[in-house]
Amino acid sequence: MYRPKDVAEKLRIAPSTLRIWSQHFANQLSNAARKAPSDGAGPAAQRRYTDADIRTLSQAKAMLTQGLTYDEVKRQMRDDIEQQATSTPAVANQAAPPPAVLSEEAQSSLIAMKEALSAKDKTVGALKESLAFMDAYLQAIREERGGQREDPPVGEGDGQAPRSEPRSDGEAVQALVENPTGTAVSTRPQQGRWLAALR
Repeated sequence: MYRPKDVAEKLRIAPSTLRIWSQHFANQLSNAARKAPSDGAGPAAQRRYTDADIRTLSQAKAMLTQGLTYDEVKRQMRDDIEQQATSTPAVANQAAPPPAVLSEEAQSSLIAMKEALSAKDKTVGALKESLAFMDAYLQAIREERGGQREDPPVGEGDGQAPRSEPRSDGEAVQALVENPTGTAVSTRPQQGRWLAALR
């Protein structure tokens, strides 16, 4: 808040001119700037001006300098205030962006992505089932191998020493498909089941 002396200095006008303007443009100024002078019963009321009051008085000064009368200046200020009041909602409406609308191409892309994700989920599910089948099959092989006390000789006649325990699951599978006499049994039925499970 500014004292009358400070405002008069800012506007480069005499304090008496400021008093006259404050009376003429009282409706455009804040309550603090248009305090009425004391009626003699108490101390005189001190006017205080806001930044908005100084801007209003500066506009009034510019219009008065152009030759407008007090009434013309007040009318112009009222028109300016009304114009600002009516244009503010329009500006607010323009500031709000319209809701985003996806193009048909973007919508098609989103649908395709959803379908691809769904297909991926089905593939992952099928692979999990296949892995579960393979785990169960290998567990059955291990249990069956654990029940045998001794393996049949492997590699007999090819210069390799016979082994009593296979070293890996692959060797366990190979040993399992051999019968007790050491003759190989076709693994095609088992391979067919594995392939069917993996599809």
